[in-house]
Amino acid sequence: GAEPERCEICGKAFGSVLYTVTDKVTHNKVFICYECASCPDDCYICGLPVRAHYTKLVDGRFLCARDAKTAVLNTAKAEEICEAMRNTLDRMFSRFLTLPATNVAVSLVDRVNLYDELTVMGNDFECPDILGYIRSRTNGTSLSHAISLMSGLPLAEFQATCAHEYAHAWVFE
Repeated sequence: GAEPERCEICGKAFGSVLYTVTDKVTHNKVFICYECASCPDDCYICGLPVRAHYTKLVDGRFLCARDAKTAVLNTAKAEEICEAMRNTLDRMFSRFLTLPATNVAVSLVDRVNLYDELTVMGNDFECPDILGYIRSRTNGTSLSHAISLMSGLPLAEFQATCAHEYAHAWVFE
């Protein structure tokens, strides 16, 4: 196909040079101008430059307007999604296992605080792929599980991370 005449990020006409980047969500080539190519801030989800109409998260990550629409950004929504995911998993695997229900607390945390939780537990390494964390505790007679999930994840990735952490809770049970 023909190359566009305007930057796909800011809409300005190209000068003598245009740049291409790949959208990590759609895997399409995106043609951008020099100013957008020089932008220091990229969307955490798609990797495209963010210059206007973006959301800046408290941990310093950015989301473009498109990706912010599907990202999980508040605790109430996170709890609702996790409850629905637990119910879905419970229906799918009810013949084989029982997931914990009443002794699980879900919280939405930013990337910095999620990594801090790992450091507190003695895991003082940095992994760019940590999206969730579970801490299971016992008082001698019962278990409780605290699931922390990173804010700003796209819905499908958030659901998958929630399911993953619930699987850990089941193993601990």
